[in-house]
Amino acid sequence: MPAKNLRGLFFWFEPDTSRHLSRVLRKKRDDTVQIFDGRGLVRVARITDDSDPDRLQGEILGRDPEPRPADAPKVRLYPALLKGPRFEWLLEKAVELGVESIRPVVTDRVVVKLGADRAGAKASRWKKIVIAAAQQCGRAAVPEVFPPASLRSALNDSDLDCPGLLLWESESRQSLSQVLQKPAFASGRTIRLFVGPEGGFTMAEARMVQSTGAQPASLGGSILRAETAAIAALARIVLA
Repeated sequence: MPAKNLRGLFFWFEPDTSRHLSRVLRKKRDDTVQIFDGRGLVRVARITDDSDPDRLQGEILGRDPEPRPADAPKVRLYPALLKGPRFEWLLEKAVELGVESIRPVVTDRVVVKLGADRAGAKASRWKKIVIAAAQQCGRAAVPEVFPPASLRSALNDSDLDCPGLLLWESESRQSLSQVLQKPAFASGRTIRLFVGPEGGFTMAEARMVQSTGAQPASLGGSILRAETAAIAALARIVLA
């Protein structure tokens, strides 16, 4: 719920949300809904006016729902760009699994080429997908999704105090499960997770990521699609 849509205890929904509530969820006047500000604040509210399906209005009832456990451990995802539908699917599922933030990276083997204009448009679309996914799964806090950046730039901006995981098909010494048993990845820590594109990271890129303290990890003998690897690793980290 954007702050601009609030007037004391009264509010109105944006057109997209209004249409989803009225036409998909069949919500109507006097029905209760949960609203959130994207930063973790949740309120129970009542729809007070459904005369315009593009602008539902409501009133905050002034009480919170049952408290929800915090999303833990926290994961900051650094996925290499993938072709349209596959990357958008990855975004949606990452939100459902509780990822804290998503910073798309451009690597040597990335197939997608984005100019400045397209990158801005993509970032705007990704934000809408992330918000919709958070609404669908009932997340009060919406993950931040950043515009695409080079791998080097993303590494320079990352918090090196957070342990890192590098999913790498060439890793043969340690599995993801083994890495997660190390003290650096103790429960409650924020983890940086790096996932390569189709074709994986180059040797130079893998070394660059590892130079920031990230641990290489294998997901087993099968070669997984990039988006499958990302979600499999997230599920292993979050649901362990």
